[in-house]
Amino acid sequence: MHTSYCGSSVLLAASQSCNTGKVFEHLKTIDQNKDVNVQFPLDVFGCIDHDWNPDLYTSEVVRSAEANLKNTTAKVDAYATFKQTLSQSMDEIYPGERDHFLNLIKEAEELHRTDAKLAAAKQSDAEPTMDKLAVPVPDGDNSPTVMDADS
Repeated sequence: MHTSYCGSSVLLAASQSCNTGKVFEHLKTIDQNKDVNVQFPLDVFGCIDHDWNPDLYTSEVVRSAEANLKNTTAKVDAYATFKQTLSQSMDEIYPGERDHFLNLIKEAEELHRTDAKLAAAKQSDAEPTMDKLAVPVPDGDNSPTVMDADS
């Protein structure tokens, strides 16, 4: 009986030594990573303050994200169904007008794109670019002239 006690105390001392080594390694790793910038949601700290497992917070966030995804998917499907139903109804009520309507939409989109390009060109003319630089070029009156970068 004495030998088993001695054997278990030797094992206990060895396991404590092993655990101390592991703890020391973990503390060393924590100390090396003390300057790493990690952001946690404040709710995680609330879970810890209430002695809850932070994994519960994570699983709740995942469940919430899944529910929001299902809700959004249902909305997208509802809009697609509505669009299809509306399109079918328009074809039934106004049998030749759909093509004319789609052409009007295309023309409006092209007009919008043209307006956007004109606005972008107008803005780029107002701002100096690398293509056109105001550099002093001697031309008699010593005033700076606009010169292409290729020249």
